[in-house]
Amino acid sequence: MNIREEKLTFGKLRIYEKEGETLYAYETKDPIDDQVILIRKGDVLVSIEAPLFKDNVSELNAFVRGLKIRKAYILLVDHVAPKDYLPEATLCSEKDAIHALRSGGPKTLFDDFVKAFGDKIQDELRDDYKEINSPINFDGISLTLLPKGEEFDVVLPSFHAVYTHMLCHDVHSIIAGNGHADSLISELKGFVLAGYDIILTSHYAPETLDDVKTKIAYIESIKKMASKAKDKADFINMVKNAYPDYSGLNYLDITANAYFGE
Repeated sequence: MNIREEKLTFGKLRIYEKEGETLYAYETKDPIDDQVILIRKGDVLVSIEAPLFKDNVSELNAFVRGLKIRKAYILLVDHVAPKDYLPEATLCSEKDAIHALRSGGPKTLFDDFVKAFGDKIQDELRDDYKEINSPINFDGISLTLLPKGEEFDVVLPSFHAVYTHMLCHDVHSIIAGNGHADSLISELKGFVLAGYDIILTSHYAPETLDDVKTKIAYIESIKKMASKAKDKADFINMVKNAYPDYSGLNYLDITANAYFGE
């Protein structure tokens, strides 16, 4: 598989080419470090997720125009889509995810970002969702959806890749108790069993199965430390000592609240 990088004015593209399809992992370099995944086959394009900040919306729109795309789709999983992003594209998601995108966590998070970053983010969103089911063929681009409640993973067969909202092997994760931990471990072990070549997410550069195994070990370690800690502060100190170089301390605090209360 041919892999190269291309720097844009604001963000950066990691470009993978295989069997007539091109995968673009767009690193926005925005204040929340988002990634947007594009898959192109001929003159058809699918965008998994959407950029939020106006500079990235304009930049990615211009890039896509340069590809001479005839038909475009936006597939949303956990992030909403600004009204100006690929406005002619068909907006798609899975039934349960659409509900969350309209009134659940993704919408609440977007409202918080608008308050935090003001006019750097367009506050008008697209809401014209087309409900889709797996497997889905977007004019020759075949994808498989793996539902998990109000979100889903996306398998990209041509690249033997999977998109999941977050992996981030050296960043703390939000773990809402042992039941959630076990669910995450099961999901990630499924990735290992499938042997995916690329793990794509909304919040990190493309990762590998070694990164998946690192995250599995981390979650298992979190469960053990939660069972041994005397209280929230003790738990946080134990995790920090075990993973001193991990970022995402806000996520660690949320995990601590889930296990020990606020």
